[in-house]
Amino acid sequence: MNDLQKLREHLTNRIADPQAFLASLPRKARKGVYGKMVSEMQEGDELWEWEWSVIREVRSSFSAGICIVRAGDVIYSVCDTE
Repeated sequence: MNDLQKLREHLTNRIADPQAFLASLPRKARKGVYGKMVSEMQEGDELWEWEWSVIREVRSSFSAGICIVRAGDVIYSVCDTE
């Protein structure tokens, strides 16, 4: 299982209308990576939000992003957090 497939366990919200999602973003994001991502989607692809976190006593980690799911496999992902 590659790292992208591990994201399947952390999918949180299916974005039903990728074009509406894109329109809700600032212009720079629409023209950048998110615009590219949505433009490369194929018939049957799904756009999903994902979140991953690890809580530790000393240092916790959190990441979130958007990914494309095609035929049940995560094929492309963008992380929103640094």
